[in-house]
Amino acid sequence: MHRKIILSLATVLFAVALFAKHDGAYLNKITTDYVTPHYKFQLKQDAKPIRVLFIMSRAGARDAVEVIQRMPMQAEYVLTYNRAVFAAENMYESTIAGTTSYERENELAEKLNKEYDLYVVGTFDFTKLPESAQFRILTDVTKGKGLLLVQAGAPQKLPYKKLYQNEITVPAVFKNFANHAPKMQMKAYQAGNGKLISIGWRTAYNERRSLFPVFDYDNKWTAKNENAAAFFAMVCRYAANRPMTVNPAKIRIRDAWNNDVSNIKKLPAGTYYRDEIDSNGNFSVAEITSSSP
Repeated sequence: MHRKIILSLATVLFAVALFAKHDGAYLNKITTDYVTPHYKFQLKQDAKPIRVLFIMSRAGARDAVEVIQRMPMQAEYVLTYNRAVFAAENMYESTIAGTTSYERENELAEKLNKEYDLYVVGTFDFTKLPESAQFRILTDVTKGKGLLLVQAGAPQKLPYKKLYQNEITVPAVFKNFANHAPKMQMKAYQAGNGKLISIGWRTAYNERRSLFPVFDYDNKWTAKNENAAAFFAMVCRYAANRPMTVNPAKIRIRDAWNNDVSNIKKLPAGTYYRDEIDSNGNFSVAEITSSSP
C-alpha cells in the first residue's frame, strides 16, 4: 500500500515537471540595462518621444536597443522565432513560457491595443504575422502612423498594391548619410495619411542583425555600427512624420575608430565622420576625408 502511494506520487510529480513552463524572459523580453559605449545624437530628448512597436527576430533584438541608446524612444517589442517564423511549436519551445503561437499572438494583440507613432518590422516577413495584426497595423498607417520594413536583401514589397500607388521622394538628408551599405535601397510611399518606408540593405544576411546592415567585423566596426544606428534612428523619425531639417547647433568629428577628434585642429590623412546635430532632435552623419599636408 505504502509502495503504491509512493509510485502514484512520483507519477504525479513527473507529470507536473513534464508540463511545467520555464521562465521565458530571456527569449521574450528586451533589457536596456546593458549599455554599450556610444555617442548621443540629440542635444535634448524629444518632448514627445516616438512611440514605437518593434517586431523582429529575437536573435537580432539588440539592434533596437542600440538605436534607442542614441535616440530615446518609448518602445514596445514583440520577438519572433526567426526571420521567417512568427512562433515555433516543438518539444523545446513548448517548455518555455511565452513562446507558443497562442502566447505570441496574444502578446502581439495586447500590444497592438496601445497607441503608436511607428511600427518597425525588422528582417521579418510582414505577411507571416497574424492576419488580424497585419490589418490593424495597415489600418493605423492609413490613419497617419508610420510603417518601416527592413530586409537584408532587396526591399520587401507587400501584396497590397494600393500601398504603393503614391511613391514619394526620400528626404535629401539621407542621400549622403553614412550607413556602410553602398547598395542600399530605400523607398518611401504615402499610404493614406501615413508613410510606408521600405529599406533593403542588399548585404549578407546575419540573424543577429535585424535593423542594421551587415559589415566586416574589423577594428573600424565600432564607427560603422555608430553610423548605422544613427542612420536608422533618423529613418524612424522620418517614418514617424517628424520634421527632417538639420541646422546644426553642434558639430562633432569622429575618426574611423570612433574616437571624438573634434578638438584636433589639423587632422591626419584618413577617413572621418562629421556629426551635425540640430536642437530640434534631428541629426546627420557624413563621411569626410582629410588629405596629407
